[in-house]
Amino acid sequence: GLSVAMTNTLSLTAGLSYRYNSQPGAGLEKGDTLFVTGVSVKLD
Repeated sequence: GLSVAMTNTLSLTAGLSYRYNSQPGAGLEKGDTLFVTGVSVKLD
């Protein structure tokens, strides 16, 4: 993933994930793409 510092304690995060299932249920695709964003806080 990617993390970009906004301040010394706050960061923005982003990640991309691909999941493959060779035997999905009826009517479902074999692959899923997941894009996740968030905020990270450092508690030092």
